[in-house]
Amino acid sequence: MSFNTALLLTQVQMKATLPDGRYTDNEVMSVAHDVLLSQMVPLVLSLKEEYYVANESQAITINVASYPIPYKAYGLSLREVKLIDGTSIRDLYRIDPTAITSTATGTPTSFYLEGQDVVVYPTPNSTTGTLKLSYYLTPNKPVLTTASAVITNIDIATGVITATVPTTWTTSNKFDFISQRNGHKSVASGLTATSLTITTAEFNVADIPAALIIGDYISLEGEAPYLQLPDSAFGLMVQLISNEFLEDLGDAAALQAGMAKSGELKQAFISSLNVRVVGAPKRSRIRM
Repeated sequence: MSFNTALLLTQVQMKATLPDGRYTDNEVMSVAHDVLLSQMVPLVLSLKEEYYVANESQAITINVASYPIPYKAYGLSLREVKLIDGTSIRDLYRIDPTAITSTATGTPTSFYLEGQDVVVYPTPNSTTGTLKLSYYLTPNKPVLTTASAVITNIDIATGVITATVPTTWTTSNKFDFISQRNGHKSVASGLTATSLTITTAEFNVADIPAALIIGDYISLEGEAPYLQLPDSAFGLMVQLISNEFLEDLGDAAALQAGMAKSGELKQAFISSLNVRVVGAPKRSRIRM
């Protein structure tokens, strides 16, 4: 079974018994996006099992202290900040900006946050090292399957991908490749198409990842025809979305039953995923 947004629409329609014509498909997708970001992502992150973790490296620049937090970071928050120098990886420790007492430069040992930036301290006095920012990736916005293009062939020699391309797409857009597999991650993001026709999308050969397979999707950057969650969360998402519509419809009895059902599904989801590696206890230190 393909847990895509077409199935999501069908199941929400059934669970919430939506009146014909009351809500558009795009309105359902909008509610799904809200539920994903406001309820499901916080739940998944609370399990502390490294879901959605991504990393971005930025070269240290002499006399530059501020470096932007990746714009795809959920809540513009970071998991950790490290400095890589050759083969050495060091944690930078967070400090309060009021603790800054000097304008001296040197090798950064700490950092603080300022708006949407990480500010390292002291200000670098050389270009040695790379700043590694670890963060939680914001899932793509769920959209209708018709707003994406399912891949039916991949020519890795030419970069031409066969798919039914939406007529509104142009080469000025950016694109993501979305996996059909469990979790439905973006296997590549922010790509530019060199050519688009009704039946093909051509990309630079170097931009086509080895993990891309027939049945995956091309989507506009930041969109996906799947919920970027483990498939085991699909039923919970359907119920949570349905609850939003039951509340809007004023169906108190059905909403009460739906809330109870979502509570059961939430506990089942947590118990099945709160330990991702059952046979390997976690250590806080590495043995060298």
